[in-house]
Amino acid sequence: MVNNINFSKFSYLISDWDGTLADFFKLHTESFVKTVHGSFGVDKEKAKEIYINTDGTALTLQIKKAAKTVGLNVPDTLPYEAKFWENLKGARGEAIPNAKEFLTLLKNKGFKIAVWSGTKTDVLHERIKLLSFSSLVDFYIGNEPGSSKQVKGPFFFTKIAERFGVPEEKLREKALVIGDGTGDMEAGKAVGATTVGIARKQPKEQLIKAGADMVVIDIEELGRLFK
Repeated sequence: MVNNINFSKFSYLISDWDGTLADFFKLHTESFVKTVHGSFGVDKEKAKEIYINTDGTALTLQIKKAAKTVGLNVPDTLPYEAKFWENLKGARGEAIPNAKEFLTLLKNKGFKIAVWSGTKTDVLHERIKLLSFSSLVDFYIGNEPGSSKQVKGPFFFTKIAERFGVPEEKLREKALVIGDGTGDMEAGKAVGATTVGIARKQPKEQLIKAGADMVVIDIEELGRLFK
């Protein structure tokens, strides 16, 4: 774990969406439980535990993991992912307290801001617009349904580098990756970037084990490190 991070060296932010900038987590958890319980008969409490403990990873992998708990192998998760998103039509989450202030602070410092998410790109677009984050986010990219590769990590990192017109080596050096789940920490570690975990749902120790170089209590605490 890095004890002293030089925050002045960063000029790019790569942020998770749900749980970090916006809160749809309870709604997503309820939809996941409804989907895997109704489709596979997975115990509701077990389904909830799986979703929480795999936060930040691809939905297709979460569904496969849930199905395996009842002895099922599900090669094609697309029908179940469709059910998951169907349950969420019209869902209205809310911005995380101080998230917009944090992004505004970084924008005023000249940062380029990207959001990578396990949420589908079209849904992500709608939610960024709905919660008035559009002027604060320079680029966003979401999970491709059914894919365990087109997710947060090297694939998305390459797309972000291309969008910002910088070599991946420079982005790796100048980007800070933030998120509130172990999947976010694993993604940051996979691309070799400095990664900060926000301990909203998962314990500090769990985020560090997954690859966090630092853990903060909330996004407001993180913002103070840039002032």
